[in-house]
Amino acid sequence: MSNSDSDQVHEENAVGVLMTFPNDGGPEESRSALPPLATQIDARVSSSQEGMLDESDEVLAETRSDGPVTDCFASFSLDSFGGTSFVRQHHAISMMHLTTFEGCPELLRGTLLAKVLNHQGRILDSSGGSVATFGRSKVVLRLDAFISHNWAVPRWPKFLALTYYYNFKAAAVITFLVALIAAFATAAGVLPAFDSAVNSYPVGLCCTLLSLPTFLLLFFFMRDFAGLLGYNGPTVFLDKTCIHQEDASIQRQGIEKLGAFLSSADEMVVLYSEVYLLRLWTVYEVASFLAVHPIRHMKVVSVKQAKLLLTAVASLSVTSMAAPITWIFVDVEFEARVLVVTMLLGLGLVPSIRARAREKQDFHKHLSGFTVQDCVCSVESDRPIVYSNIADLMRAQGFVPEDASEKDALQAFDESARTNLPFAFASSMTRFTFSYTDTLLIGAFALVPVCLDHWAGLAHGVPMRVFAIDALNALFRILAIVPLTFALMECLGSRCLHWRGPREWLVVVFALVLGFAIPGAVLNMLSDHLMEYAFLSDAMLGVYVLVDVIGCVASVLIFSGPCRRRHSSSHNEADCN
Repeated sequence: MSNSDSDQVHEENAVGVLMTFPNDGGPEESRSALPPLATQIDARVSSSQEGMLDESDEVLAETRSDGPVTDCFASFSLDSFGGTSFVRQHHAISMMHLTTFEGCPELLRGTLLAKVLNHQGRILDSSGGSVATFGRSKVVLRLDAFISHNWAVPRWPKFLALTYYYNFKAAAVITFLVALIAAFATAAGVLPAFDSAVNSYPVGLCCTLLSLPTFLLLFFFMRDFAGLLGYNGPTVFLDKTCIHQEDASIQRQGIEKLGAFLSSADEMVVLYSEVYLLRLWTVYEVASFLAVHPIRHMKVVSVKQAKLLLTAVASLSVTSMAAPITWIFVDVEFEARVLVVTMLLGLGLVPSIRARAREKQDFHKHLSGFTVQDCVCSVESDRPIVYSNIADLMRAQGFVPEDASEKDALQAFDESARTNLPFAFASSMTRFTFSYTDTLLIGAFALVPVCLDHWAGLAHGVPMRVFAIDALNALFRILAIVPLTFALMECLGSRCLHWRGPREWLVVVFALVLGFAIPGAVLNMLSDHLMEYAFLSDAMLGVYVLVDVIGCVASVLIFSGPCRRRHSSSHNEADCN
C-alpha cells in the first residue's frame, strides 16, 4: 500500500485531518479551496494603500507586519469567522494564542535527540521530572520534531520505536558499507576465505559475521557515537524536558502553549500504541498538529511494529550467519536447515503479528464510536483546558458557528475524528504488518552479506558466471521469496483473532507451517534447481531472470493491493466458528 499516494489524495482537499471532510460541493469544499489566511492578509495589506482595510483586517495586518505568520493560519480562512469584526478579531486572537509564542518566546524550548536516547532512553521511564530534566532543554527558535507519546507505555517499546525511526536507515547503510569493505578485504587476502563443503570454490565469511553485530551496535548506540563526534541530531520536543515539572506557574504556561509547540515543529513523531487514542492529551496533540500542518508531516511509528521489524531482521540475520558456517564445517541439506530455522523464526513472529493485527482491529473499532469525553486524562484538572482549546480550534476553523457552545464544538470534533483520523494513521494501519520495503530490508540484511562473501571468492578463482548466478539467486530470495512468505504467513496468522490460549497456538502453527515454512522451502528449492540449470545454458539463465521478474511483480502487486481486511470482530469470529 502506498501511504504517500493516500496522503496526497486527502491533502488535495484539506490541510489536515480536521479539514478533510468529504468533498461533496458543500461548505467544506469551499473552505478547502480558499487560499491560506497569511496569503489573504498579504493581499489586504497591499490593498491598504488604497484605504480598503477595515478595523479587524488592520489588527491582522499588524500581526503580519510584526513577523511571519506561522503555519497555524494555513488551516482556516477569513470567511470562517462570521460577519462581525469583533467575532473575527476574537477568533483570530484566540487561534494566535493557541498556536504562537507571541509575548513569551522563552517558553519555546527543545531537547537534542541524543539527550532523549541517551542511556537507552532512560528519560522515557516515567513522567516525573525535575530541574535537572528541564535543564536538558534550551530556548530555540524552531523544533525539528514533536514527540507525541503516552507515559502509560513502558520505556523500552518507545525507545525501540524512536531508534527505529531515527537510526534504522543510517544503521542499514553503514552496515552494508562495512560488509562491502569486508568483502574487498577478503578478496585482497587481508581477511580469510574458506573452502566450502557445498561449493567447489572458497568463500568469505567475515561479511556475514560482521553484519548483524554492526547493525545492532549502530541501531542502539548511533546517537551516542554521533555525540562523541560533535553531532547531537535534531532538536525535539519532549514534554518532560521542555515543560517545567516542578514550578506550577511555568508548567501551566507550557501546557497552555502545547498547540504553539506543535505549530513550531516541522514534523510530529507519533509513538502509537493501543492506548494512544484513548488519552485526551494525545488526541488533542494530533488534532492541533493536523490543524496547522499537512498529514504527510505526521510520522506514525507503532511501538509494536518497531519491535517486530527488529526481531525479523535479527532472526533472519542469525539464519544467514548459520548458513555459511554449515557449508564450511558440516555438510547438511540446505532445505532441511531452512525448514528448521524458519520454524524457530515463526514461533517468535506469528504471535507478535497477531498482537499487531488485534491492535489494528481495535483501532477501527474504537474510532467508530470515538468521543472525546471517553478519553482518559491522568490529571483531571487539565480536562477543561483541553476542552476549551478544542472548542476554540473548531470555532476558528469554521466547523461550528462562532457562538456555538463548547458541547456543540466537541461533538463536531468527534464527528471529524471518526471520519478522518483513519487517514492520518493510514501509514501505521497498512494491509500487512511489514510493508514491501520492510521485507526487502529484512531479506537484504540476511542475504546481501552472504552474496558479498561469495563475491570475495572471485579473487580466489570463482568464475564470474558462478557469482552472477549466485547474485541472481539472492535477488530472487530478497525480491520474491521473503515478501511472499511473510505475506502468506500474516494472511493465515491473522485469522481468528478472538482465539486465545491453546486455540491460538493452533493458528500459530497452522500459519507457520502452511504459510511460511513449507512455501519458503518449496520456493527455495525452486530457486536452487533453476540456479543449477542456469549453470548449463544461457537459455535457462534467461528463464531464471524471467522467474525473478515474475516473482518480484507478484510481490509488489500483493503488497500494493487494496486492503480487504475486515476490522469487525464479529466478522472475524464468524470466520472461525
